[in-house]
Amino acid sequence: MDVNYIKRKREERDSRIQTYANAKDVTYPVAAIWVDGNARITTNRKMLNEAGFWFDDITKDNYQEIISAMDQIGVTLMDYEHLPEEKLIDILGTIVDEEIPECWGGPDMREYVSMKGKSNV
Repeated sequence: MDVNYIKRKREERDSRIQTYANAKDVTYPVAAIWVDGNARITTNRKMLNEAGFWFDDITKDNYQEIISAMDQIGVTLMDYEHLPEEKLIDILGTIVDEEIPECWGGPDMREYVSMKGKSNV
C-alpha cells in the first residue's frame, strides 16, 4: 500500500475541512461532519485500490491482510475472533463493497466496526 497516497488524501480532506470551516465560520468538527457527509460516494474496496492494495475475492488466504489494509485507510474491524472464517469473510465482503461517502480516516476520524453482536451460526 502507498502510505504516502493515504497521507495526501488525509491532507486533502483536512484542507477541505479547514476551507469550509473558515468560509462558514464554524468549528472544525462541524465542518468535518459536513465535508464527510457530502463527499463523493465510493467503497472501501475502491479506496484500497486507489492506495495500491488490490484483491479480487476475499478468501481464507487473504482476509486478514484485507482487515489490516482497511485499518490503514481508517476502518478498524474488531471483535471478530468468535466468528467462523466463512461468516467473517461474508461480512467483510459487505463492508468492503458497501457504498459510503469517501473519508480517509485520520487522527480525528476513524470508523470502528464491531462484530461483537454478530451471530456465529
